[in-house]
Amino acid sequence: MRTYNSVMLRGYLADDPEIKHTTTQKKVATLVLTTRRKKMENGEAKDHPDFHRLTVWQGMAETAEKYLHKGDAIEVFGEIHNDHYQGKDGKTKYVIEITVDRMDILGVKKGGKMEFAEGLFANREEEKTREEK
Repeated sequence: MRTYNSVMLRGYLADDPEIKHTTTQKKVATLVLTTRRKKMENGEAKDHPDFHRLTVWQGMAETAEKYLHKGDAIEVFGEIHNDHYQGKDGKTKYVIEITVDRMDILGVKKGGKMEFAEGLFANREEEKTREEK
């Protein structure tokens, strides 16, 4: 049996993109996407946020840097990855992140209002992220 790793998320940016460069000068952006899910609390369904760490490379990182800000609405497609590292406290820390293959900007905040435009600024070009990393 072949395995399959695919994820699609639609939500709002919790912060402005964080832009960095690798040692080989490839641009990478880290985004935090907020989604909501219903959770029963005292017999009542309430919204609870989930925060997802996203990584976008090269051209999509440039798009994120140029157009995206906290509160903007995006939809992403990619793969989920788990990693771990040794924290400063000596304990093992676990990280779950989404490596984005496709990103669509669905709406941007302007003057405190959300302007929705399905696919506005959409970066539908399939990135060669695996080859460019």
